[in-house]
Amino acid sequence: MSQLSQGESEKLELLFARYEHYLLRVAEKYVGQGNCAEDIVIEAFVKVIPHLGKLNLDDGHKARNYLVTVVERLAIDYLREKSVLPLHEHLLGEYWIDEELEKAEEKKLVTDAMKQLKFTDAAILRLKYLQGFSNEELAEILAISEATLRKRLERARNRFRKILENLT
Repeated sequence: MSQLSQGESEKLELLFARYEHYLLRVAEKYVGQGNCAEDIVIEAFVKVIPHLGKLNLDDGHKARNYLVTVVERLAIDYLREKSVLPLHEHLLGEYWIDEELEKAEEKKLVTDAMKQLKFTDAAILRLKYLQGFSNEELAEILAISEATLRKRLERARNRFRKILENLT
């Protein structure tokens, strides 16, 4: 890699200062908290270096959106390489339950039902309903068609309902 000019170096430092924390949250949405998310953000900035001259810092939204796109694609690539569902330790805890469930009994029922689901069913339901991924995003992450995803979601919801009914 060639040396950065003074202007490019300053531009990179400014981008990093402005967007590092935001981009880290974007990466964590895909891969969870930790070193992996940090590595993805750093790699994104490295990938941006050849394009620094094209980035207009006066229009912060375009620069941020460009960086977010780079981070999201790197995170998705990481997940594909690992060929795992994007369900990591921070999703496996019991704290994932939505705050709308007020009673401890309901929380326990939902937690117990989710624990009884197959790993893939529980992961898809968590990503869809608790992490807020769209069908399009989930299909892309899982490398399946949206139609296949919709069918898997339907089956997972039905299994969840059946388990929940048996627990009550």
